[in-house]
Amino acid sequence: MESIIMIKKLSFFIRDYFAFSRTETRGLFLLLSSVCIAIYLTIYFEKTAFESYQVSETDAVILDSLMSQLASSDHLNSNHKEGLIIERSLFLFDPNQASLEEFLQLGLDEKIANRIINYRSKGGKFFKADDLLKIYGFPQPLYDELRPYIHLPKKTTKNITREKTTTAFVEKEKTLPKNIEKESVSFDINEADSIQLSSLKGIGPVLSSRIVKYRDQLGGFHNKAQWKEIYKISDIALESLAEYAYINDEFKPKPIKINEVDFKTLLKHPYIEYELAKAIMNHRRIYGNFSSPQQLQEVYQMKEELLVKLLPYIVI
Repeated sequence: MESIIMIKKLSFFIRDYFAFSRTETRGLFLLLSSVCIAIYLTIYFEKTAFESYQVSETDAVILDSLMSQLASSDHLNSNHKEGLIIERSLFLFDPNQASLEEFLQLGLDEKIANRIINYRSKGGKFFKADDLLKIYGFPQPLYDELRPYIHLPKKTTKNITREKTTTAFVEKEKTLPKNIEKESVSFDINEADSIQLSSLKGIGPVLSSRIVKYRDQLGGFHNKAQWKEIYKISDIALESLAEYAYINDEFKPKPIKINEVDFKTLLKHPYIEYELAKAIMNHRRIYGNFSSPQQLQEVYQMKEELLVKLLPYIVI
């Protein structure tokens, strides 16, 4: 009886508060009742099905087998990862002959090891232990550790004869006209590796690596004046580059798609500092995409001389 009175009071409240008719109020109660019944039945059947389910012996065997294989796989992966450290060992090796696996076992990074192998595949040779430092990115601490284990075969009579022949050829080249000599050793600065650069007067392993790194950060040199921007480059090194290095007329720098580039990528370019990168992104967000590279002059903090240097790298 009390429940019926409560339902009537609730019905009157709903009709007054929501301005429902009697039919609409009944419909609401029916809907709520249906929802409650559906929720109850769902919970009831799920609980009943879970309690009544029993894993068969066949299913149990399969599950045990899968769990065992998974545990075994994790164990093998763990051992493999640990093996990269535990199995590292030092031994005598010839950098002209060592395989990729041997380099990795000695502790070299895979990228460095592949650079050595690529250098050898192009005809490169290591004549002295410290020639390894000419490989771009080869770490000095690792070289110091490996130095006692680097074994280069002693020169044979054949090697000595070949060296004498090479020396004679070089001496003969010195007597040739200067333009012929220059053509025989000149190279494209945007294609040269650190070893080729370090062969020039005034450029050692450290500076050659710095030149390659700055070139890659820029997206390539498009003007010889950019060589002066290289950190701590000497006048002697600049003279050597001016004499033997050139920029291909058809070379196109790596482009910066100014309407698509993200903030972090933009910030990596040597010409773009933090405040300028932020200003470019804000300008693009407020005014929309740039219609031409020259429109960058509208960006706050963009100086005219900087825009001139930056334009060869910008594309729409």
